[in-house]
Amino acid sequence: MAYTTAYLQAYSDSFIGKSAYPTDDTSIETLAACLRDERVVITGANQATQVLIAHFLSKLTNFSSADLAKLNDSVRDLLLAYLAYDLELSGTIERILTALRRSFLEELSSGHVLEGFALDLLAALATFCFSTEYIFQETAEETIMLEALKPSSDVAHLAAVGCFTPLHGVEAAQGWLGRPVPNSYVRHMLCVQILEPAEERRLKSEIRSLSSVTNDTSALVRAMYEENPFPRWTRYPVPLRDHAMTSANFDILVAGCGTGQHPLKTAIQNPSSRVFALDLSLTSLAYAARKARAYGVSNVTFIHGDILEIEKLGMAFHHVSAVGVLHHMKNPEAGLEALLRVLLPGGQIDLAVYSEIARGDIIAAIKLREAGGFAPTLEGIRNFRQMVLHLPIDEPARKVKFIKEFSSVSGCRDLLFHVQEHRLSLPTLSELLRRHSLIVADIVVPADVKAAFRNEFPTAAYNDLEAWAQFEEKHPETFISMYRVVAEKQRSETAAL
Repeated sequence: MAYTTAYLQAYSDSFIGKSAYPTDDTSIETLAACLRDERVVITGANQATQVLIAHFLSKLTNFSSADLAKLNDSVRDLLLAYLAYDLELSGTIERILTALRRSFLEELSSGHVLEGFALDLLAALATFCFSTEYIFQETAEETIMLEALKPSSDVAHLAAVGCFTPLHGVEAAQGWLGRPVPNSYVRHMLCVQILEPAEERRLKSEIRSLSSVTNDTSALVRAMYEENPFPRWTRYPVPLRDHAMTSANFDILVAGCGTGQHPLKTAIQNPSSRVFALDLSLTSLAYAARKARAYGVSNVTFIHGDILEIEKLGMAFHHVSAVGVLHHMKNPEAGLEALLRVLLPGGQIDLAVYSEIARGDIIAAIKLREAGGFAPTLEGIRNFRQMVLHLPIDEPARKVKFIKEFSSVSGCRDLLFHVQEHRLSLPTLSELLRRHSLIVADIVVPADVKAAFRNEFPTAAYNDLEAWAQFEEKHPETFISMYRVVAEKQRSETAAL
């Protein structure tokens, strides 16, 4: 059945906050359609999908190809759509997929031939493992079985290898690019694991650099994101309705743009404006540039460089966005000052920084990681995640497993292994803005949070940070993502008293 994106969006949204989900074929088929439509924001559909996959797969005796064949067509399609087009991961699904990967590897090592649905599923699983950067633990027995596979001659063996390591680094995988591959999931796997990384390597040479990175902390942050560009994302960057900016012909700077979700959303939402996206990591920018080409977004320019050197661009901007970047600088205030020097009087800055109060559980996890001496390597991140997953239920650090960044290597590193992190309080943020003559226009929170704030502070303005500080004291997880404020640079050069 053909569905409109609007219908699928409403269907996905209907599951937000629910704990029970329909198991009939029509409902499951519609969920799969939500996952396959890139323009659907799948928050609700993702929740439902993971619960349903766990429900159906837990009924199987094991995860052999023969046992998997017992799944009906709608469940098969949902599982394939989830693995090929989604990235989020619960602890239950992680255990299932790790066991599924092991089962496929054992079958191939025993000489079994995988084809049909089993091959589809193995290739889709390889795509998922690549996209989450091989976050699953790998055993010594699996390593031994992998060494005996023949990826140059058997496409199932190739897909199994792709479940454990990126195929763009496997010499035997290159030969498959010139062969006819009828299986669409195998083609998708080859595209994601080989062709797209090759395009990103090529795009690096087309990105302008402002200057070399000389600040010591900036160099450390750059190295981190060169190794683990963050975030990896697979869906169309749908602009958020509550983050609308302007329809004017503005020059917009997105500082610390990462892998491009934010600048692409901004560019799509403001098609008559020019968007300039700056980041320290050339690898992240290449990922962003590939996404821009894939989605036909032409009004964004990617620039490699440090915020501290932004004046070398020789431009002034009507709007500057610095979401999730200043708190990773050695001196956040110096970063803010650099951005304000290129913001036109009367222009706005969209600023987001970490909350000391909201990140209590994250701080507990970081301290646990530091005490255990876990390194920011694939092995260290895998081992630390397993430790967190097995913490007692009342341990605060255990709660980080529910944060979506915990589902991938780059996300986990950004969340818990960062080389530089500052956290602020709302009074501290308010004073910072005051010192730089910035007038708070709005604080960006979901509609339900604004409604709760209005209920508790019926006479306070939404830009009243003092009132929001009181609200946060009562509701400490309000800003678990970040404080996000929109502030205006005064037209007068005279500082506010």
